[in-house]
Amino acid sequence: LGIRVFTFLKQQGASFDSILVSDAGKPFQILSDTALGLIGQSMRATDILWDRVWQLEKENFTQDDRFIFLPITEAVGITDDPTALHPVIQAEVQSIRTDLDRFSDEEVNALAQHGYEVARKIYRQHAATSDGVPLGPPWAPIPEKRLPGSDVAFSHGASASTTTVVSRQLRLSAVRRVWSSLFDLRDWPTYFYLALALFVFGYLPLQLFQLYRRAQMLATVNDAIAQGDPDIRRVLDLITRDPTRGWAADPIEEVTNQSSVDYSGIEVMMHTRIIDLRHWRPTERSTAEQGKVYIADRVQLRLLDSYAGNRRVTFTIPFVIQDIEFRQPHAANRAVIRRVSEPVEEFGQTQTVYEFEYNLRGLPIGEAVTLETEMLAVVPNPRAHSEFTSKLKTDLISMWLLFPEDHPYRTYSLVQYPADRTKSPAVLDSRYTIDHPYGSLIGWSVVNPQIGTVYECRWKYD
Repeated sequence: LGIRVFTFLKQQGASFDSILVSDAGKPFQILSDTALGLIGQSMRATDILWDRVWQLEKENFTQDDRFIFLPITEAVGITDDPTALHPVIQAEVQSIRTDLDRFSDEEVNALAQHGYEVARKIYRQHAATSDGVPLGPPWAPIPEKRLPGSDVAFSHGASASTTTVVSRQLRLSAVRRVWSSLFDLRDWPTYFYLALALFVFGYLPLQLFQLYRRAQMLATVNDAIAQGDPDIRRVLDLITRDPTRGWAADPIEEVTNQSSVDYSGIEVMMHTRIIDLRHWRPTERSTAEQGKVYIADRVQLRLLDSYAGNRRVTFTIPFVIQDIEFRQPHAANRAVIRRVSEPVEEFGQTQTVYEFEYNLRGLPIGEAVTLETEMLAVVPNPRAHSEFTSKLKTDLISMWLLFPEDHPYRTYSLVQYPADRTKSPAVLDSRYTIDHPYGSLIGWSVVNPQIGTVYECRWKYD
């Protein structure tokens, strides 16, 4: 209970005739060498603090006659107790440290024998009679290692006497030991420290190394997949950067009438669309906080032997969204973008038609070409679906959707239905689907999609 028990005992009043207090505090020493490091200074400051606390408490309770202190610094002379420890040994007892290490047999007996004789001496000084007090040698917990008493003289021979040897051993116990006494096969904490060391310096490094090797392997696999699939490479590139940074929109020409198009002799091998919703916050109040939706279209096509056009290919794309910008920063074949001023009505929706005219005069027949366009659209109303409608024969369509980390999707489904909605939506038979475990990515693909069919992805948030 420490010094707090003093107040409790003092409050008991006449319940106790006297209270014997064991005082194992050593007098504070003045250091001759003050060159201490950071840890040494901290420990020294702690020692000074607690020494001062003990001094104040002792001064407070020594005024009460019932409290009798038995200090470890008390010396028992041969006149007081002929069986007391040798004075040389008594002088070293007060320096024995009570660190968390194992006591030697000499330390155990020194503390017990000296404490026994000091208690006997103090009791005789305060008691009215000393009848019944044992007169024999002080009690030793380890009898076979009993320390010599005052009746043992120094030896002046070649070897040190028993008293000198014991005093030297006790003096060594005054040194603060940390590392040398940390491990001992007879102490149970040693096995805990060894197990902890094996875990920290053996198991954890092995697991971290295996995790590093696995991460390297996954990175290699991802790079290999990305090198073989440009869509995955583009998605991985978008995850690591902001595609809208430094956005500079391409000019858009205004036209009154929609151009006539002919897709005869043109084969679209792949059409990929990536929709990035990471900066889209439609529920915010201001337009600046709502953000925009980034869309990237990638079309791979070739001209067949049956193509008889002038190599100027025009694609018409209707958009329900009004506020939309385009750019072609990485496109080798840049398109002339035109917007038809007159909106069109299609399946009950008013849409704005954009035309993308590509000049493919240098493209050989049968050779594939990739056309890329990026879009930045303002979508003011919340929505939880995205559709794709194919208007010409395409071998493969793919769609990827990126969601913000703080607003992931919970579940999603894929359906298909005619653009004129003459049939109810049916489950989409896709080539593959990707469902990210944290709700950040959706990917799906369809082989040989039907012309005039809407392929829609619907998702739900938390």
